[in-house]
Amino acid sequence: MITFILSIIAYAIFGVYTILVFSMFGVPSSYSATFYLLNEKKKGLGILFPLMSALVVFLVMPNWFVLSDSVLPLFTWLCFFAGGGLLLVAASPFFKEQTKDCGSPLKDLIYRSFHGQGLVHTIGALLAMISSVTWMILGKYYSLLIDWSLIVLLAMFSLNIKKQISNITFWVEFLIFNLILSLNVLN
Repeated sequence: MITFILSIIAYAIFGVYTILVFSMFGVPSSYSATFYLLNEKKKGLGILFPLMSALVVFLVMPNWFVLSDSVLPLFTWLCFFAGGGLLLVAASPFFKEQTKDCGSPLKDLIYRSFHGQGLVHTIGALLAMISSVTWMILGKYYSLLIDWSLIVLLAMFSLNIKKQISNITFWVEFLIFNLILSLNVLN
């Protein structure tokens, strides 16, 4: 029961943060970018991004471990990797600090992703995404994956899909956060 309550609190923290970000900036390019947006617009509030990420992990992981022990006992390590990956993202919010003008936005992104905190941030994000989606597929949570994917697509269409393609990182992160949180609340 306590792990369920912790999961509800985690969902509430994530929801409040998302609503705060939407109300201040609209749809950002990514959740990680909100660190910079909050620091620029509201000096010092960038700390809310790593704080939100870490709190969500610490609150949701006990329930996920319990759930995994009953559903996929041999793959509980994927939950650990997913949570650990998100903690790496939270621990490296300055992912843009090492920048270089390479001549194109894609090359700049690739350069930034493999230098300084960007490397830790990128590895953490990929680890969290791959581990959580793999766990859900192995656990046969297809309906949850499909439901949230449709919700994200509907949101993108309602907000003008052409404009939202540039925010695709945000929407993938939104999907992953919601998959993990709803999985823990529904079970």
